[in-house]
Amino acid sequence: MSSIIAIIPARAGSKGIKNKNLQKINGDSLVEIAAKVAINSGVFDKIIVSSDSKKIIEQATALGIEAPFIRSTELSNDCAEGIDVWRDAHLLTEKAFKQEFKYSVYLEPTCPLRTIENIRVLVAGFINSKFDSAVTVSKTPAHYAPEKTLIIKDHEYLNYYIKDGANYSNRHNILKSYYHRNGAGYMMTRNALINNKSIINSRTLPVVLNNHLINIDTIEDLNYCKFLCKR
Repeated sequence: MSSIIAIIPARAGSKGIKNKNLQKINGDSLVEIAAKVAINSGVFDKIIVSSDSKKIIEQATALGIEAPFIRSTELSNDCAEGIDVWRDAHLLTEKAFKQEFKYSVYLEPTCPLRTIENIRVLVAGFINSKFDSAVTVSKTPAHYAPEKTLIIKDHEYLNYYIKDGANYSNRHNILKSYYHRNGAGYMMTRNALINNKSIINSRTLPVVLNNHLINIDTIEDLNYCKFLCKR
């Protein structure tokens, strides 16, 4: 059986929303929501939280999530790269439990609408593939496609981002399919996580999800997510 670890990164600081990872939706904080979905997915051998916050660690461990270390100051600032936080957490957990994990999954708390099925699809799809990493993505709406995107050129006048963008003003013209990361989950083999400098490369599996997902960066995102959950 392949050993799989899930890592929930949840630092104390945040630019857009104060104490973002502790903000609540329907009575649960973003950290608690991520933890519960990870637990209920039933696909992980170990689930840990990577945090510099005592309160976040207390919330996570109260649900059964483990916190074998406190994240360093260097990896808790705005400039820290996600893959560095991920790699650090994976290796420190292996050291703490004296166990290697073949696969590693990264579940950011800022995607509270992720479902158990989203996680299961990510894990099952990746394990059955020959890729080094996997990223969940959603199809980008056509009106956000590069061919439809406008720029303000020379800080003065409006123009198309793509040179022949005017040719796509008719909605019947066929556009390429574009995708964007939705934040539901990332997965890598241990070897790729330790040795690669980035998550996305030529050996990355796209896991396309169709349910509506929100990444919470602003207070407007948070309020919209609360509204959707109430409905």
